[in-house]
Amino acid sequence: MIKTIEDNNSNGTITDDQATEQAVAAVNTNLNLNLKNVATGDLIANLKAYTYQETRDIYDDVWNEITQQYDHIIVGTETYTEVGFKFIFPDGSSVDADTYFEDGFGDLVDQINDFIGELNTDYNLGADPIDYSGSK
Repeated sequence: MIKTIEDNNSNGTITDDQATEQAVAAVNTNLNLNLKNVATGDLIANLKAYTYQETRDIYDDVWNEITQQYDHIIVGTETYTEVGFKFIFPDGSSVDADTYFEDGFGDLVDQINDFIGELNTDYNLGADPIDYSGSK
């Protein structure tokens, strides 16, 4: 399924943003990561992919006659669709995985990032890994 999405994006049938949306839907259809309390077996949360809009500056190097150097200036911005992962709790609330993993859980984060890396490698998903600054 993701290969078809990638092919459709490559040949111009769908846009980058549409490809990202479709890839997230495919990941969520095939991803089943549940966090459970090992003592009780109760569900803590499900991990789901989602998309969000990100904006970045576009720069250009412009020759400055006064300084005789190139100035690196912002010439515009672009908005694009990014992939993120969030935990959905049984009460319907959610939290972005980046926020949830600010402290602890290093091994789980590494495993999730390995999975994200495999998706990126195999299907050119373009998802960013979970940003985790804790220690293992």
